[in-house]
Formats: sequence, C-alpha cells, structure tokens
Amino acid sequence: MFSRISNLFIVCIMLIALGSVYQAIAATVEEVWESFHGDVINTHDIEAIASFWADDAVFDYLPSQLPLEGKEAIVAFFEGVFQAFPDWQCCPDGPRRQLVSGNIVVAECTTVGTHEGEWAGIPATGKILQTIHMDICEFEGDKITRLTTYDDAVSQMIKLGLMPVPELPELVPSFTLPEPEPTGLAPLEAAKNLVAVYNTHNLDAHAKQIQPDADILLAPLGVPMGRDAYIAALELYFLTYSDLQQEIVRMVDMGDGWVLVEVVFKGTNDGPYFGVPATGNSAEVRGAWLARFDTDGLMTYLHVYWDELTTLTQLGLFPPPEVPTEGYDNVFFMSLLPGLNMISLPLEPITPYTARSFAESLSATTVIKLDEARQRFVGFTLDAPDDGFAIEGGKGYIVNVPDARVVAFTGAAWTNQPPVEMAPAVSTDSAWAFVVSGRFDDNLLECENSVFAVTVRNTRTNAVATDVVRSGYFAAAFADLNRKNVVQIGDSLEVKVQDKTGEIASETLYYMVTAEAIHQAFLPIVLKHVGIPRQTALLPNYPNPFNPETSIPYQLREPAEVVIHIYDTTGRLIRTLNLGYRDAGFHFSRNRAAYWDGLNSVSEMVASGIYFYQMKAGDFSAMRRMVIVK
Repeated sequence: MFSRISNLFIVCIMLIALGSVYQAIAATVEEVWESFHGDVINTHDIEAIASFWADDAVFDYLPSQLPLEGKEAIVAFFEGVFQAFPDWQCCPDGPRRQLVSGNIVVAECTTVGTHEGEWAGIPATGKILQTIHMDICEFEGDKITRLTTYDDAVSQMIKLGLMPVPELPELVPSFTLPEPEPTGLAPLEAAKNLVAVYNTHNLDAHAKQIQPDADILLAPLGVPMGRDAYIAALELYFLTYSDLQQEIVRMVDMGDGWVLVEVVFKGTNDGPYFGVPATGNSAEVRGAWLARFDTDGLMTYLHVYWDELTTLTQLGLFPPPEVPTEGYDNVFFMSLLPGLNMISLPLEPITPYTARSFAESLSATTVIKLDEARQRFVGFTLDAPDDGFAIEGGKGYIVNVPDARVVAFTGAAWTNQPPVEMAPAVSTDSAWAFVVSGRFDDNLLECENSVFAVTVRNTRTNAVATDVVRSGYFAAAFADLNRKNVVQIGDSLEVKVQDKTGEIASETLYYMVTAEAIHQAFLPIVLKHVGIPRQTALLPNYPNPFNPETSIPYQLREPAEVVIHIYDTTGRLIRTLNLGYRDAGFHFSRNRAAYWDGLNSVSEMVASGIYFYQMKAGDFSAMRRMVIVK
C-alpha cells in the first residue's frame, strides 16, 4: 500500500513539475515577444532586432509575393521600413489583443509612421500611415523561427493617398436576423462548425451562431461592425462569389475560448465586386481570423484579416507582378493619378510589354508614344486589332488612367536608367494628349483590306493628327509634351479619309469632344461609307468665285453616266461637260472632279457674272450656283 501511495505521489510531483516547466516556457515566450515587439523593435536598433531571430527564420509578410527567408533578409526589410518611416512604431500603446499558446504568440497590432522616404518604389508622400494587422509568431526556445503577418496593402495605399477610398454600401441585412441558438460546442469545434455553415452560404444559420453584441472587424474594410452589418457584408461577398468557400489551413486553441484560424478563401468572381462588374476570374486568398466563443458555443469576437491587394490582382483589377526569376525579382511600385501620366518602364520585364499588355497592366484607356523618326505621335487603344507597338526601356509613354491607382512592376534593373516618370497634369475639361481611334463600318470588309489614311483636324486650333488604317483600325494621336492642352470639351474634330493615291475616300465627318472623351483621353468613332458614299451628290465648285477655271466635285452612290450642263442667268445653255461613265466613289480632287475652263460651247471666254451648273447621273439631278469674276 505504501509503495502504491509513494508511486502516486511521485507521479503527481512529476505532473506538477511538468506543468511548472510548461508555464515557464509560455512565460518565456511571452516575455521574449513583449521585449522584441514592445521595446526593441521600436528603438530601430538593427543589431538588437537581429538577435531575436533564428538564422533560418522565415518572415511571411502578406501581401509580399514570397516569404523572406533568413535573418539577413528579415533585418534588411526592417531597415527599409525605418528608412521610409523614421518615426515608425509598432503598438506604441500596447497590442490591441495578445494571446499565448505553447510556442505561439498571436497579437493584433497597430503600426504608425510618417512616410518620409521611398517605400517599395513609392516616393515619400509625407502622410502618416497607420494600419492594423495580426502577427502570428512562433518560437524555438527564445528565438523567433517564423513570423506570419496578415496585413492589407490596399489600406496602406489608401492611407498614403495613392488609391481612392472605396465607397462602402450601407451594411444592412436583407432579412431579420434570428435569435442565437446555443450549440454547447467547445471552442475548436465551434470554430469548425462556423466554417462549415459559412460554406453553405446559409446566412440565417450562420447568424444563429453569433451573439448580437459580438465584436466583429473585417480588417481590409476598416469598419468595426456588429452582427447585423457582418451578415450584410457576407451577403455582398456571396453575391460577388456564388461559390465562396473557406478552406481551413490551421486551427490553434489559444485558451479561454479563443481560437486562431488560418484559412484560404476561394471563389469565382461571378457578381459585382463593390461596384466593379464581374470578371469571371477565380481568387484564392490567404487569410486568418481570431475568434472567441462563450460557454454556449456562440461567437462573441471575430476579427478577420486578409490582403485585398491579392484579391484585386487575382481578379485582374490590379496588375500582377511577373513570376520572379533570378535577376528579375526587383519590385517597383508606381503611383498614377487620374488622367494623363507620362511614365517610363522602371524595370526591365521578363516578358517585353506591347502597347496592349502595357495598357492592360495599368488599366489604361490610351497609350501614346512619340515616333522620333517621323516626329509624330502614335496612339493605341484597346479596341485595336493587334497588340500595337513595343514598349521600350529608356523611353517615355503617355498613358491615361481614369482612376488613381498604384501599379507594381517586377523585373531587372536597366543597364541604362530610364527617365523618371513625371507628374500628370490633371484637368477636367481639357487634355494635353488625346487619341481619335476607330474602325470602319462592319459592312466595308472589302475596304478594310485597302490602304487608307485618316486625317483628324481640330477646327479650333487647326492642329492635325494622322494615322494609316490597318485591319480597319486607326488611332490618330495629338499630344503636347509641354502639357499645353490640345483638345477641350466642345472642340469640333474634322475627320477625312484618303486612299493610297491621296484621293478623298469619304465624306468629311465632324465629331464633338465630350466630357467623357476627355476623361478617357480618346474618342472612339466608326467610319461609315468609306469608298462608297451614302448618296449621290453635287458639291460646291472650287474656287468660287473663280477666274477663269474651276473644279466641280461630286460623289456617286452607284456607277453612272455623268453629264454637267452650265447655264447663264437667262437659262440659256452655255456648255455641256460629258464626263462619261464614272465609278461609284468620291470625285473630289482636281484629277477626278469635273473641270470647266470658263469657255462656252464655241470656245469663247464667258463674261463675268453668275452661272448655274447642273449634274445628271442616272436618275439623279441637282443644280448649284457659281460666280466668275474678272
């Protein structure tokens, strides 16, 4: 009996001792974390910071494309942060929430700093950046072996003034939420159940798992919310992704009802995304949430973190960086303001850009380059039949983006540094670069295979832009590198088409520059009746008045025998011009128009005065007046 009691006593002592060791380890982990996170990192002491990391540590910072591996790379990251934000502080008032379980510390943090230096290629803005994020820190002994930070780059760009603040709809659910129904589940099981119900998109059942006064935050939205607003937000997301699912990657019981859950959100964008039409693209975004459950198994706290920039990139709403290879892993962020921007490629891309891929990567409506050999501007719009011209390093390009955005370029450093992008000139009623682009009418397939040139003239300024039609498409570009406006709202643009011989091949068309055209920096048009007029017509002679000869232009809808009779004011026939059988088309030039040398039918010069000319072509007949002045 004594032996059994003695053995039991020894076991109890061992259990007590192991419990003390566990508590000591937990305390040590928490103390190390608080020393690093609350004290050392905010001193910007690089050597001290380095001492906390294992040599092979990993810093998985979302939204970076790849984790940083090794102490040196991690320390270099913090050096870059301190240079860009000299007064940067993490949790200056302490963490918003901190939990410890074994060798894992989870902390919800706020960082703040003034953007006074270049950060990820973004020049200093002077703005204060304050963001919230969640850290998951894992230790081995007293060294950090892995730090995963769930942050949102879109929130950062908004705070720096590089992206517009999104307009959130009113978050009100479309139905009356039911009362909560206790499940009695333990925290881990309650969390699993929450995900399972979420994945059914049964919002009524989901609402029953949440206490009405729960503390809820969807970090990228930046708006604390209650149960009603949260369910309304889920309604929007389920409309955006009808197949949205959470896939659990890891769950950790943090004690006292707290659960850490790391997930992957997956779904197909088949509905509008905060006002942006469906793209049809799939998104797969890493995220994490921290929740607390009460003794009834109901959720009382839920803070969800993910990177919205990753979402926008995967949906095609933000240009994705190229897959990095050796030497091409540099990243440069460039901010574009609304309207016209003059930019150059900051890095040499793995795959060379074309005008199309460049425009698509920037969400640009227009790309314009200077043809140095011909000293004229060349335009490109996305309705072109091909990919347009090549985008080269060391050259400037004019691009128009309707909305402010930040674009990411990935590639290698240029051997010769390209010119730095210049700030845009923003205007609401005029533009210093502009493209008139268009196509031929769909019925003119035969003409589309012919060679035509389009000339666009601003009737207010007399500035002219030209382009050769290719595959039925053209883009005539105006630009002024001194940023003097080339068009403004209300301008009338005269458009003419000529064939390869220089002959007029269309009626003269006129288009007005609208506010929308200024916003897009291009005016799309459709050229109809190229080569073949809409109707037969007799046009004013030129010159008029004249002495002693003039040309009489006309156009034919169909081939016909053409005769022109010239009369004096008494109605007496003075001269007949038998032009013979003429093809359908525009007979405008001196080589194709009718010609009168001012002689009558007996080769005598007619007197000064008013004369009338009448054209007959098939069933068509028309008359106009002309004046001879000697």
